[in-house]
Amino acid sequence: MFTRRHLLASLPLFTAAPSARAGEASLTVPIVVTRQRRIMTSLSISDQGPFYFIVDSGAFVSALRPSIIRKLGLRRVDSMRVGGLGGSDYAQVYDARKVVFGESFRVDAMAMAGLEFLEKADADGLLAAGFLTAAEAALDFDKLRIDFHPGGKGLNLDGYTAWPTRRELDGAGEKIFIDVTVDGLRANCLLDTGAQPAVILGSDFVKKHKLWDRYADPQEGKRRGVHGDEVRSRFVHANTLEVGNLPVKGGPLTLLTPTANDHLGVGCDGIIGMGAIGRFNLIFKKDSLYAKPNRYFEEVAPLFSA
Repeated sequence: MFTRRHLLASLPLFTAAPSARAGEASLTVPIVVTRQRRIMTSLSISDQGPFYFIVDSGAFVSALRPSIIRKLGLRRVDSMRVGGLGGSDYAQVYDARKVVFGESFRVDAMAMAGLEFLEKADADGLLAAGFLTAAEAALDFDKLRIDFHPGGKGLNLDGYTAWPTRRELDGAGEKIFIDVTVDGLRANCLLDTGAQPAVILGSDFVKKHKLWDRYADPQEGKRRGVHGDEVRSRFVHANTLEVGNLPVKGGPLTLLTPTANDHLGVGCDGIIGMGAIGRFNLIFKKDSLYAKPNRYFEEVAPLFSA
């Protein structure tokens, strides 16, 4: 089992601080946001690539297609349990060397799991939350880039609001949790840039607060997990919805059926996805998170509505 002790002792997410060219105070990694609400960027591994990755802060560990792992001949480190909607499974973890994002963000090594579902995915891999927290970073949806500031120099917090957060090491990855307030009810939720909806509330929370039949005109649906499992869901509009202490226009909310076991697999009340995250530019500091409304904040558009 690949434990936190193994991670810290042998192969952390980044084995060296991001390095820049001489004279550079920050490192910029370009991103794109797809119609499927995915944050994507490219990278190379051991001078091979480019490979296209989804920035998925809800992932247990950064991951790569097994076929690419075989092609690159990456060294296996150990195995770890990965989980999500509908259950969990074991995955092999590998040592990826000489990883370069953009033109100047360079790390000596990363832990990457081989996940079979990526063979049928549009992306070659996933970048977990540690990608955003290894160095202090600014995620900017207006400029479509992530600026990394080793040592925290050059970060401008003007106009940003602090979001109280809780961070945990989980397996080979880090989790970031934020409080969400739904019609006066507080839920502790995982920050998950790999999830499309604005806010998903888990079965236990929905059952406890009797939310399933509370809202008018629900849209019936199903949520599919990493292992292909499906759970019944409803999309509704809350009267008020706040992430941290900032409102999310339209109150878009996804409820998981209260009749099932809690299938989120993340140890909290729910998930904050791109339907909410995409309305804010974010700054990740060592032990804190800051948010600032961006050009999508006032819109209830198809890209960021659900």
